[in-house]
Parts: sequence; structure tokens; C-alpha cells
Amino acid sequence: MKLKNIKIIILAGPPGSGKGTQAQLLGERFGLEMLQANRLVREKFETAPNDPDVIESKKAYVEGRLTDGEVIGKWLTEKIEKFNRKTFDKGLILEGFARTPKEAKITANILKEKFGLNHVRLFFIKIDPEETIRRNLVRVICQSCQKPIEPDLIGKIAHCPYCGGKLGKRDMDNKLVIENRLRVYKEETLPAIDYLKSLGVVVEINGEQPIENVYSNIIENLN
Repeated sequence: MKLKNIKIIILAGPPGSGKGTQAQLLGERFGLEMLQANRLVREKFETAPNDPDVIESKKAYVEGRLTDGEVIGKWLTEKIEKFNRKTFDKGLILEGFARTPKEAKITANILKEKFGLNHVRLFFIKIDPEETIRRNLVRVICQSCQKPIEPDLIGKIAHCPYCGGKLGKRDMDNKLVIENRLRVYKEETLPAIDYLKSLGVVVEINGEQPIENVYSNIIENLN
């Protein structure tokens, strides 16, 4: 299946809202390339460990803070420039971007120049803070491909259903870091979402529904 008018899908929301899961489902349905902010940052950790931006970003990551918006914008631009025309024609999924007002403005400008904002839709997946804490404390991911494991599979499987990799928890998924991430989300990400709402690209989705209902709501709004 192909996307029609919308070419760029952005998934945003608090930690544990299911952005990665929905990105995976949408990518499989439409055959889209996917860019994830956290994966982009980790890729930089591995390929350019001595870069000053990477050193500062790594410190922020461990402390539950966000990488500087200009740095993310620079890395996003570098990544988009590597895609070919066919990729642009099919569309892209961005997950976890536009997390601060500065980053939102930079990302919006990049996408406006490359695609036009009429082809962009940001799905804001909303869950309560208590649900964020609960989900992150029990979260399990693949240590190889970094994909999150669906909650109903946790404890029932020994290896990643996507790549066969080892399962585990992230160091940052502890209550102290999660609460700090929630504070940063409230202070920085919510104002970023408000800015993007002013551009007319945001659709709010109830993220406390079952995964399949969240997915259906997104599909309905894409069509």
C-alpha cells in the first residue's frame, strides 16, 4: 500500500507512549524508510565517539536530557541528504524528533524545504505521566536492533521476534531517569508540540488504547 498526500509521518509523545511500535507497524504497512532520533544519536555514538557534539549528547542521554536541537537538526539533514528520490516519493517516518521548540522549528524548516508542510503529519500519542512511568519500568527491548518488545510478549519469549537478538532493559529505564525525562518532556516537548500545532500538522491520538486501536486511529487520519 502507498501513502497518498501525506509523505512524512512524525510520531511524537512522552516516553513509553508507543512511538517505536507504531513506527514499526506503519513502516511495514507502507514500506517506508524510518528515522528514529534515539537510533540516530546512538549511531553517532558509535561512528564519531570523539566528536564534541557526540560527547555532549552522550552525557545528556545518560542523564535523561535531550540532545541540542541544532545538533539533531544537523544530523537529520545529513541523513535525509543520503536518501534517493525513490525514498522521498514513497515517504519517510520520523520517530522521536521535534522534542524541543528549537528542534521543532529546525525540523519543520527542513521538511518544509524538502517536501512542503502540506505533506507532513505529526501524530501526537498522548498518555498520562503515571502510565509513562509504569510502561518504562517494565519496558524490554532488543539489544541488537533496539526494537521494543510488545508488552504481551514480555516474559514469554527469550529472543527478539524481529532479529533473534538478546532481550534486555536499558540503563535509563529506572524511575529517577524516567521522572527526569518526564520533567524535560513537560518543559520542552509540550511547547514544541504547541508550535507544530500552529503550523496545522498535528493530530492527537489517545495512546492508552490497545496498540491496534492506536494504529487504526493513525491510519484513519492518514486517509
